[in-house]
Amino acid sequence: MKNICIIPARSGSKRIKDKNIKEFMGKPIIAYAIETAIQSRLFDKIITSSDSSKYLEIAREWGAEVYQRNSALSDDYTTMDEVLIDVLNNQHEACDTVCCIYPTNPFITTDILKSTYSNIIEQKADCLIPVLPYPASIQKAYYLKDGQLKMYIPNQWKRRSQDCTVDYYDVGGFYWVDVEALMMNGSSQFNNTIPWIMNPLLCQDIDTEEDWEKAEKKYMAMMGDK
Repeated sequence: MKNICIIPARSGSKRIKDKNIKEFMGKPIIAYAIETAIQSRLFDKIITSSDSSKYLEIAREWGAEVYQRNSALSDDYTTMDEVLIDVLNNQHEACDTVCCIYPTNPFITTDILKSTYSNIIEQKADCLIPVLPYPASIQKAYYLKDGQLKMYIPNQWKRRSQDCTVDYYDVGGFYWVDVEALMMNGSSQFNNTIPWIMNPLLCQDIDTEEDWEKAEKKYMAMMGDK
């Protein structure tokens, strides 16, 4: 089996300037993803895809191969799958499985990578996504319309909470995908997708400066437990 790790790191983040290379606890945040991928020994190649030569130079310094992405694949509407397919189409060697690790994921560990890789291979799945359960059932969720609460599923209002299903959401951070299935389908939205239920302490969206501060506190607490 040949595996590639792809770390997508476009420039131009609006809420946190240069988010993908900003210093996090003493080093560029992208370095954590690169170092963990290297230490896992799972990958034949670890490639950073970016439209920024500055980002690529930093990624190279931390041990990744680099791929100069076309600016047309660096806007707010480009999907991660499109970024992966672009890199794969420009590789000279075929591979079986690809792991996409987001550059702002300092909580990724070698144990997580090894366990999730074993899981997708053993179950012969097309895709593996890290998830967490919603804190409350989405079957009884509301939305606002003209200042009024409306139920998404009106006939569920009588259902007891204990009778509702447990629902999950994608926490981001990384995902695995079978390369042949991805290239044939054009996206990672497959029927044969399996979950990996994450430890919530290892999950943190980083979209704002407040999120960044939360992530640093989480990381310091995590390191203190070691």
